[in-house]
Amino acid sequence: MSDADRSPSTSYRYELAPEEAPSHGVWSVVAVLEDSPPPELPSLGETIDPDALDAAFTGGAATEHLSFEYAGYAVTMTSDAVRVRALEGDADGDADDECDAG
Repeated sequence: MSDADRSPSTSYRYELAPEEAPSHGVWSVVAVLEDSPPPELPSLGETIDPDALDAAFTGGAATEHLSFEYAGYAVTMTSDAVRVRALEGDADGDADDECDAG
């Protein structure tokens, strides 16, 4: 995604596959939006512990949602989806585009 396409007024929602780890979902959707292979992205571990993120939403954990910033995006994680929005600018918006990262 070029800088011109990184609109902070658009959020992207990615549905996790039934057995997909939440940390993998974050990594996957940002890779698609950045048009970059996942290994070229910053380490997710520099922002949040991937094992703790996965544990917060699996095995009967009661976490409703968790928000953090990663690779220039505001990320909100729920048990079944990842929502990301570019951090650039101050525009508000609530458009939801689907992101096919799988």
